[in-house]
Amino acid sequence: MAFQTLINGVTQTSWPVADRGLAYGDGVFETFRVIEGRVGLFNRHWQRLKYSLQRLDIPVPLSEEQLIRAIADVVDGGDGVAKLMVTRGSGGRGYRCPDNPDSQWSLQGFPLPEIESEHYASGVSVRSCRLQLAEQPALAGMKHLNRLEQVMARQEWQNEYFEGLMFSRSGYLVEATMANIFLVHKDRLLTPRLNLCGVKGVMRDAILEQGPAISGALAMPCETPVLSASDLLQADSAFICNSVRGIIPLSHWYDEQGGLIQSWDSAEHSVVKALIGAFHPAMKLPIV
Repeated sequence: MAFQTLINGVTQTSWPVADRGLAYGDGVFETFRVIEGRVGLFNRHWQRLKYSLQRLDIPVPLSEEQLIRAIADVVDGGDGVAKLMVTRGSGGRGYRCPDNPDSQWSLQGFPLPEIESEHYASGVSVRSCRLQLAEQPALAGMKHLNRLEQVMARQEWQNEYFEGLMFSRSGYLVEATMANIFLVHKDRLLTPRLNLCGVKGVMRDAILEQGPAISGALAMPCETPVLSASDLLQADSAFICNSVRGIIPLSHWYDEQGGLIQSWDSAEHSVVKALIGAFHPAMKLPIV
């Protein structure tokens, strides 16, 4: 399969060095899991993209139809991952934005990530990150291009853990470096409130909306409270999720020094299994 890169809809790989996305991270991005040329959660991605660009006052540079066609093109109509970046373009003096920004976009196609089926069947180990997330309500929820916090956090471990959990400066549980986190506690499904920092993932939103119906007879409500490490410690099970890798149960949680804090049998929890069974078939991901 031939994966492509499009710049403003044209096949090329060069990008202006004066672009504000490169200089300041002035823009946003979306990462799509593509199956047979289609994105299952496309409408959620599209709505988040438009909302984020509106918050940053960046014009939307392409139509919904253009993006759908471009995504299919960069993965050659097959399976893969497509990464969209939208920037404010070039111009403006220093940090000052140009009066009439000419927003730019790029779209890259990649192979689907290889994830061991065992991760879904038995769960994965995560650790707490030393780096804490800054609290900035003006940026909370958006998937903006400035990801230095996540880059620095990811440098804290090699391959001994699958992911790192990130807390805010106030000590609240926020997310993983590349995923959102959910806890199952008694009769509730919980995910952190993201009004101060963190990314509101499209898979997170889908679970919040559809979770109560999927949990079936349990009629489990989905809530977004402020959560801390103690809430995670008391959870019956936990999982991380994003739109590319789906829902991955947690088996072990370690502290910053590598000491075991908690272990779960999340992959066998009825709620986690129900959610995986509901979302994974359309994503071509393992069902446990």
